[in-house]
Amino acid sequence: MRASTKVAELLSDTGGVKGVILEDGERIEGDVVVVSAGAGTGPCSKRRE
Repeated sequence: MRASTKVAELLSDTGGVKGVILEDGERIEGDVVVVSAGAGTGPCSKRRE
């Protein structure tokens, strides 16, 4: 698992990160924000539990 450092840094500046963001869209913990190239669309948007 590789953390998307650039995306994590950008969101960290806004204070919107509550977990680890991975490039492949996988979540490590339940309180993780998933971000993809098409945020809000695609399979990632359907993984919210």
